[in-house]
Amino acid sequence: MPVTCTPRLPQVAYSLIQGVLLVLLMIRFIMLASFQPKLSVIAGTLKLASGDIAYFVFILTVVGEAWACVSFHAVLVPVTCL
Repeated sequence: MPVTCTPRLPQVAYSLIQGVLLVLLMIRFIMLASFQPKLSVIAGTLKLASGDIAYFVFILTVVGEAWACVSFHAVLVPVTCL
């Protein structure tokens, strides 16, 4: 009999919101610091590479989801049930 350990929904939601806000604050800081010439190089590079970074994150998410489904399927569903 498999043991189910479900996390509490408010804790998961809070962690997700906190992670998204952290990324947004980092982006905001980089964009606000772009008035200095040396720091504007970083902001300009990230603006030019944003499409490639978004594509990489999308592919990484799809592959990670597929890998998680394949690896956890064997744990959650016994072979006799297939």
